[in-house]
Amino acid sequence: MAQQFCQGCGASLMPTLRMCPTCGSKNLDANPPQAASQVTPSFSQPASSSAVATTSGSQLKGLGGWLILIGFGLIIGPIRQIIALISGYKPYLDTDLFERLTTPSSSSYVPNFKFLFYGEILVSIFLILLSFYLLFLFFTKNKKFPKNYIFISLFIILYIPVDAFLVTTVVPNANVVDGEMIKSFFQTLISGAIWIPYMMKSERVKNTFIED
Repeated sequence: MAQQFCQGCGASLMPTLRMCPTCGSKNLDANPPQAASQVTPSFSQPASSSAVATTSGSQLKGLGGWLILIGFGLIIGPIRQIIALISGYKPYLDTDLFERLTTPSSSSYVPNFKFLFYGEILVSIFLILLSFYLLFLFFTKNKKFPKNYIFISLFIILYIPVDAFLVTTVVPNANVVDGEMIKSFFQTLISGAIWIPYMMKSERVKNTFIED
């Protein structure tokens, strides 16, 4: 039988008692008092730092953030290279300048100029093709993109001074190291200093370029 309590003072009563020995109250219908419901405190466990970092990292995915700037550069890159190729080499072919510079009997003959000329054209075409390849890797989110981007960036940084050295070797009187060349070199160098580490360390890059 359930324990009973006095309705007057709340003292514990034997089930057979009808009068409280403490206060004298009659307890014919004694019922146990309503005990205060015990509330078990619930403590929400804070997410661990590793879980938070994982969640944050998983959200950095897709062609957004700083990758938008890289994508924009990849789009206009081939266009600028094609324009530079045409404007830089077309004047030699439209006139007899190339012929005079490469004909041994000409007074303007420059030894090895032909090899330098065609070599620069081939490198320019190679870079244009690589730019289109990078565009393909970028928009297909191919995991080969970061490594290829780093390789091409380093190649261009090294190519500019090497080409300038070869030009001054073949054409000693050529004014190669001018303001435009220095500007182009430092723009490429600064761009590489920014985006190469980004490709190596960015969580967005790691989470985006995962497809073959």
